[in-house]
Amino acid sequence: MKKLLKSLEEILKDLKKVSIAFSGGLDSSFLSFFARKTLGKENVMALTAYSQFIMTEKELNETKY
Repeated sequence: MKKLLKSLEEILKDLKKVSIAFSGGLDSSFLSFFARKTLGKENVMALTAYSQFIMTEKELNETKY
């Protein structure tokens, strides 16, 4: 695990600044936290997209049989 985190840290440092597609799930939450810890908050942007094509939970439930 330490090897993986060190590798991620090196990748982030090489990039210097990152934008992260943030869904609020575990993966994007961890990456946002780790990137901010590694690069500083001024070098990390978390983005969440809203679209007419994204179903609400109610709409999704209505499509189930």
